Amino acid sequence: MEEVKERILNLIREKINEKGAEWVGNNFNKIIDSDKIDRIITESIRSSENARIRRAKLDIFRGKIFEEILQELINSHFSNCISYNHIGCAKTLKEIENNEIKKLVKKIVIKRVNTNAKKSIDRDLIVYSRNLNDKVFLISVKGTARERIGQFLSHLFIFDDRVLNVKYGNRYIYERLNFKYAFVCFDLAKNKDFSDEDEGRIEKKRKGTKQMEVYLINDDYYISGGIYVLNNLHKLNGVGSFSSLLAKIKEFFNL
Repeated sequence: MEEVKERILNLIREKINEKGAEWVGNNFNKIIDSDKIDRIITESIRSSENARIRRAKLDIFRGKIFEEILQELINSHFSNCISYNHIGCAKTLKEIENNEIKKLVKKIVIKRVNTNAKKSIDRDLIVYSRNLNDKVFLISVKGTARERIGQFLSHLFIFDDRVLNVKYGNRYIYERLNFKYAFVCFDLAKNKDFSDEDEGRIEKKRKGTKQMEVYLINDDYYISGGIYVLNNLHKLNGVGSFSSLLAKIKEFFNL
């Protein structure tokens, strides 16, 4: 599947070279959609494999490719930004040379007193500064919001030491560290959650559950890094674009 990944990423890179990373992130829906991605992936899966195996491979690959695309966009933007080229984006700790940053990410964990039970924060990308050792910007990224928005919201609560103390007393240990946690979505489902081509349909969505989820994310000033959708469609109140994600990262890492 490595060849398929490179095929998709090369398509994105071509557009980045032509238009720039920020334009691609703001207009991702103009470049590729979920059907095109699925077609590219399906072409590489042997037709002799049964439907269950093909679906499983499709789901696994689809879950990973959006991390790769967003990492490509973020790194491409900051590598060409003279004032902020100290910022990098990694999928794993192995990609980060700074040991202090690695230690910081590993310490973002909740532990149960007198047990071996622990829970690390779920993240797909780590944005960090090569000039700073004491802060990281973590991102949960998905092709469609339904895959993980509930899990993301739960993390805003359980990785808040104030909530842990009020709800569970002294049964859990958690060290409050300097990080932000953002949700980024390409919103590629046909029935989009946070964006729409039709402004009238967006107005209806603003009265629903998804708008409430956006408020819960944005009203958390303690941990939340916001919610962003990578397309050029109308969005729910408070949903940012790729440009606003870049601005948030720059603000967080201002020296």
